[in-house]
Amino acid sequence: MTSKIPFETELPCLPKENSHELLESSGIINVPHRFNIMLLLFIHNKIGFTDLRKFLQLTSGNLEHHLKVLKDKGWVKERTIFSFRPLLAIEITKTGRNSFQTEAMKLKQLLDHIK
Repeated sequence: MTSKIPFETELPCLPKENSHELLESSGIINVPHRFNIMLLLFIHNKIGFTDLRKFLQLTSGNLEHHLKVLKDKGWVKERTIFSFRPLLAIEITKTGRNSFQTEAMKLKQLLDHIK
């Protein structure tokens, strides 16, 4: 007699015709730090590098790496703001806003199949 995995019959089933498409992504949903960066920028449009680093509890090097990936995709841009001292601001681009919204909708569709 073989034992079944508990709750095996209660696992949600994704529609087979589009499950592959829903699971494919640009790599943003797969990397939590990048998803969090994009979510914060989607909400606030622009955030200072230091504030972003502190909020996400990342090292400067780690944040720079994730921002480089996002910049290479054209999703974010950096801008230096001069006040009493220069501040590096990270901004979401129009492409980034549209792409993140598309990714978020894919994630929502995927989560809608969980009951």
